[in-house]
Amino acid sequence: MILGIHHGGRTVVDLDAALAHLRTLSDWETVHLLPPDHPLIAGLGVQRGALLEGPNAFIELLEVAAPVSTRRTVAQPGISHLSIQLPDMTTKNAILARLGVERHAEPIELGTGFSYLYVRDLEHNVTEIEGAAHAPGRLTAWFSHAGMATSDIATLRDIYEGLLGSPAVATARFSANPALDSVTALNEVDVTMSWVPSANARVELIQFHHPATGPPEHRPVSVPGVGHLALEVDDLAADLAAAVAVGLTPLH
Repeated sequence: MILGIHHGGRTVVDLDAALAHLRTLSDWETVHLLPPDHPLIAGLGVQRGALLEGPNAFIELLEVAAPVSTRRTVAQPGISHLSIQLPDMTTKNAILARLGVERHAEPIELGTGFSYLYVRDLEHNVTEIEGAAHAPGRLTAWFSHAGMATSDIATLRDIYEGLLGSPAVATARFSANPALDSVTALNEVDVTMSWVPSANARVELIQFHHPATGPPEHRPVSVPGVGHLALEVDDLAADLAAAVAVGLTPLH
């Protein structure tokens, strides 16, 4: 069975810089460095990797020798961002502003009880920080979700509901909201979003109707800027067969 989300990952050109950026965002301290022959990354064509350990999941970085990815919008297909939640957005935002970290806008309230901030690292990768002011202040930051942009949210929702064994907790459409435009750094955003939970975090599915998310793109994990999602299972053969049955395609 699927035990939960093990990590959200991304491919980078400068592992040390990307890792320092994420540690600034999360304040997570524990880093596991992965040599190229480590079982998690062997055969992927990467030079080395790292796992940054959060309280409920990891973020994995894969380093490759390639030019930095071109800047993509969060409406383009694929894993558009990884998300970290924390209790104190105000303090974190002040730190990021002082360090000159690129932010799409100042933190924005959307009436959900959270505040939202999209930031980019030096390779243009997007991390969403969500301020959960209602959470106990003693909590450290935690992994919230991996965000996937798709041109067919209904199909992808069915796949992840079947894969994770949980129904989506919500599906909603949002438009005509300047605050949403500011968060995403896009104009006249019209978007449908859905959230499928696992035991420890969520998959956030997003279909932009404007600007429209394009058709799927095959982007190998060895390409800078590519994101991926890793699930923890207790029976690899059975869970791989189940993943294929709901519509996923093995690459190896």
